[in-house]
Amino acid sequence: MTGSTSLPLGRPARVGIVGLGQVYELTIRGYRDNPDTEIVALCDQDSQRLAQRGAEWPDARRFTDYDAFLQEDLDVVEVLVPTPLHCDIVCAALDAGHHVNVQKPFAHSLAEADRMPAARDAAGTYLRVMENFIHYDPLRVLKQVVDSGEIGEPAGFPMKMVATGVGGWDITFAPDMLMKSDYYTNDERFEVTGRKGFVRVNRCTSLGIQQAAVEVYRDGELRAYHALDDDWASSFDTQTREFYRFLVHGGPEAAWNGDEARDVLAFVQAAYDSSEQNRPVRI
Repeated sequence: MTGSTSLPLGRPARVGIVGLGQVYELTIRGYRDNPDTEIVALCDQDSQRLAQRGAEWPDARRFTDYDAFLQEDLDVVEVLVPTPLHCDIVCAALDAGHHVNVQKPFAHSLAEADRMPAARDAAGTYLRVMENFIHYDPLRVLKQVVDSGEIGEPAGFPMKMVATGVGGWDITFAPDMLMKSDYYTNDERFEVTGRKGFVRVNRCTSLGIQQAAVEVYRDGELRAYHALDDDWASSFDTQTREFYRFLVHGGPEAAWNGDEARDVLAFVQAAYDSSEQNRPVRI
């Protein structure tokens, strides 16, 4: 079961947000001026942060106690707590009869990834795992290019990530977190692909690197897509609005549900196991 028989709601969703840390700054974009949502409750153990975030939502009740928060009249709990806390927080929200939208990564273990959909099924509610880059404009264009067949069978797909104050989200990070981009910018890498297609995506804003968002290579021709939304954080806005359109109005199911997220985690774990054991691993 991937959804509740009570959907669609047919009215704005009453939303409670638990976890008001840094990712809140990105996620909240999809709630501002959104006619499909109403923020009615906020929950965080940090009372100072609760007051700071709550200033934007003066009508929302504020809680430092999660159990009391769950007793509110909510349709959806937006879970923005750290990943190790996901399972217990999500299961408690589902057990209370609320739909859940939870941040990625879904879980740190398959056991936790199994518990959450089981709680969803028992409650008859909806569990959605947020993956914002499904809604990132350059990646959407990339999918259209690949699906169209114009570059044939893709032979490569490197993706550049920029995480600095002028090229992405301004967060604190260690210098060794930066990814070297030589592999993606060396023209010789295009030559070795022969006549098959090659695609490059630059995950950054125009403030960081003045390059095309998507580049497509085939048969010696390099085509660039410049006229794209280069605000990568807008994908958070888009993914949230898509989810609530589905929840309130119905239509195609919003990606991802808990089952899909669990399968992805199983695949990633198998890849790690295979690498460590130096042999194929059955999923």
